Amino acid sequence: MNEATLERARKPLHLCYVLPPVERYSPQIGGAIATFTMQQARRLAARGHKISVVSPHEGESVYDVGNFYPLRGVTRDSLSPLQRAVSTRVRRRFARFEWLYQEHYFAALKRTLPKIKPDAVLCFNDWQTPLFIGQLLPEARVFLRLSNECRTQFPDVNRTIERCETIWALSGYIRDWTSEHFPASKPKLQVLANGADLDSFSPTADSFTRIEQPDSPLKCLFLSRLDPNKGPDLAADAVLALRDKGLNLSLDIAGNIWFDKGQQTPPLALELKDKAERTGGHWLGHVERGEVPELVRAHDVLLLPIRKPDPMTQVVFEAMASGLAVISCALGGVPEACGDAALWATPCNAHSVADQLERLYEDREFLTQIKRRSLERAKEMTWDRNARLFATQLEGGTVASAQK
Repeated sequence: MNEATLERARKPLHLCYVLPPVERYSPQIGGAIATFTMQQARRLAARGHKISVVSPHEGESVYDVGNFYPLRGVTRDSLSPLQRAVSTRVRRRFARFEWLYQEHYFAALKRTLPKIKPDAVLCFNDWQTPLFIGQLLPEARVFLRLSNECRTQFPDVNRTIERCETIWALSGYIRDWTSEHFPASKPKLQVLANGADLDSFSPTADSFTRIEQPDSPLKCLFLSRLDPNKGPDLAADAVLALRDKGLNLSLDIAGNIWFDKGQQTPPLALELKDKAERTGGHWLGHVERGEVPELVRAHDVLLLPIRKPDPMTQVVFEAMASGLAVISCALGGVPEACGDAALWATPCNAHSVADQLERLYEDREFLTQIKRRSLERAKEMTWDRNARLFATQLEGGTVASAQK
């Protein structure tokens, strides 16, 4: 039986993504999990599978991929002060909930999921929810995706592991961390990396020609949450140091403390705004998903000098797909994402970041080579690859064969 015949023979499945209480399925304020869901679901839907998405919702726009089912009454703004106090001070303490107001989240899931009747459910970053859903939907296949080091006080982790068919880790780094802290998970752990969206992210027509001349300007970008562990201050200090040496560089800084334009501007942002403007760049605050591709492709170098292991940030995929050179630190899952396409700086060292950036500035042939490496790596690490790995599990194949 050839592949086309096998494809027709597969039974379409109804897959439901259950986003955690802190995540909105929104291009406005959704984070990495919402992006993962939209990208993977779009590709699984193209294979014929039915897609549903469940997440908290307070009126924001949602992605148009899948049938969306809002969870009401699960967020801080939708609960009364008394409900919040009882949940935080009493219920969470004794139930050892992973999230704030999780009993309200579970109640909403109980009202919603039996009506959807999915064949399979994918949960995220939570050792309690997969077991709850597994008991609520005893016939459903349950999967868990871990994109962080997910610690827990939940006493029944082994029951969750037993109920899950596969536990997908964002990177080898997260897989190894999880197996070390939860040994029973090891047989079920598989790596399911994020990927580049080659439909949305691509270089501009002048991506390579605009940087050919030795003194032509280089536009640098920091794009992430404004977390000191992401190193935005190191990026700014590196660019300022090279500006003082007369190099024609600028830095734009995009991001806020969370994926929401309404968040209060933290003191760190005010400091970074000053530094970015001194480089000739700007602090842009939160940038909605639809605006990110244009923003990224307008730059030449991504600076992401992380201070601590990062599970595997999505930003590097988007930068590589847009033809940017990447300077980061070889911590966590970032080396797995970038392969040999990135330049590595010493963690917590702005001088090392500046050295790598100066190397790119002074050697434009090398810069072009690194930018082309980025594009090639992005073509290897795609959302198509991600969806193929998960689809193979869903459709009864082996993950090892799908990785080839």
